[in-house]
Amino acid sequence: TLNLSKNMIVITKTSDKSVVIKGQKIKFQNVITNTGNLKNTDVEFKDPIPEGTTFVNGSVMVNGVVQGGSNPSVGFKIDDLEPNATVTVTFEVTVD
Repeated sequence: TLNLSKNMIVITKTSDKSVVIKGQKIKFQNVITNTGNLKNTDVEFKDPIPEGTTFVNGSVMVNGVVQGGSNPSVGFKIDDLEPNATVTVTFEVTVD
């Protein structure tokens, strides 16, 4: 018998707008799923802010809970991910 251990995270990123104008806010959603069969520890979320936008301070949420002081361009820790677990990270930017 051979047991294979697999460590894999899949991230699906979407936004609430496909066309924007100056001054509008865009909300990004990142669904992070552990599709492997190992627990992932010390998971850090990092996502650069798109050029031509400004990060909205205080807009980061992890599973619906505000993460004051967190900034995706700098990165921040999220909870460990058990196999088949999902974490949702959202944040907003303003179009310059």
